[in-house]
Amino acid sequence: MAVTLKDVAADCGVSPSAVSQVLRSHHACRVSPAARERILASARRLGYRPNHISTSLRRQRSGLLSLILPWNNPELMEVMEQEAYRLGYRLMTNFLTRPDLDREIALLNNSLDWQVEGLFWLPYADLSAYPELLLQRLRGSKARLVFMQRRLSDVPGCLVGTDYRQGMRDAIAHVQDQGYRHVVFLGTSLNFEIKSQRQNYIQTECRERGLPCETILLDNLPGSDASASLV
Repeated sequence: MAVTLKDVAADCGVSPSAVSQVLRSHHACRVSPAARERILASARRLGYRPNHISTSLRRQRSGLLSLILPWNNPELMEVMEQEAYRLGYRLMTNFLTRPDLDREIALLNNSLDWQVEGLFWLPYADLSAYPELLLQRLRGSKARLVFMQRRLSDVPGCLVGTDYRQGMRDAIAHVQDQGYRHVVFLGTSLNFEIKSQRQNYIQTECRERGLPCETILLDNLPGSDASASLV
């Protein structure tokens, strides 16, 4: 039989509400440090595990956040997971190993099905590529939508992004200051808007500074061929 909050409370001689504050909240609570340690020790000894589904139903909130990216970004995922945990949320991380609109749509629908409270999303395609039914769900969802790097028009949400134009300007200026006179843009397919923007900004800055700029794409090349192309 599963261990309950009442079992933990009886074991360490405190009220169930005190146990709930300690075990169900990541925020500061009104339980003394000594009582908190007793509660945590009892929970570990008895093997208490929280029932997230029950908690979500009782609170009418999922406590879930979803992150959907078109590529793997371990550093970003780690920082977001740490911050989500600190604030009492659980983060669902999803990334596409290759361009796959159908899977991206499935991940978005799955996030909405789980009634996430926040959706962090870097759209891979343009607005017209997404089905209207999905766009309607996004518009009507209670989840806070945060677009990363680029946003879709006609879908409400805030935008968090990087100023790639200034970044590329600073990068080329640094290269030139170091005495280099030839720039190579090395990457993969440019069929993603952000990658195309980076290349365009680099080419524009090089042209304005009178520097030659070459583009090398390593799409669909085995490791040895990609290395040879790089050399």
